[in-house]
Amino acid sequence: MKPSAGSLLEDPSQDSREVLHPSGLLDRSASRVLREEISRTLSRGPATLVVDLSNVNDVDAAGLDVLVYACRAATAAHVKLVLCSLPPLALELLEPTRLSDLGDVAIEPAMPVPLHGNAA
Repeated sequence: MKPSAGSLLEDPSQDSREVLHPSGLLDRSASRVLREEISRTLSRGPATLVVDLSNVNDVDAAGLDVLVYACRAATAAHVKLVLCSLPPLALELLEPTRLSDLGDVAIEPAMPVPLHGNAA
């Protein structure tokens, strides 16, 4: 059974892994910074790179491009890539790219927010 991104984030016994936490709008400017962080991180040779997008509230075309770059760069470096907590729109837009076909990539959507209601 493959570990989920949640277990990768919480279990320090996992093989060498690095976690990146971009936040806010993943636009052209933020994507440039994230691309540099991905390159630096991959150069350190982790077994797994986790990009936790739980604090990203929107992704534009440049943001999608950097996620595709992360997949290709991780594959070239023989590093497992986990994209977790993808915003729903980003997940929908990335689906046609078939990133998981390019290498060892796990894409996990953001968890739905539970609705709290009063029981009658």
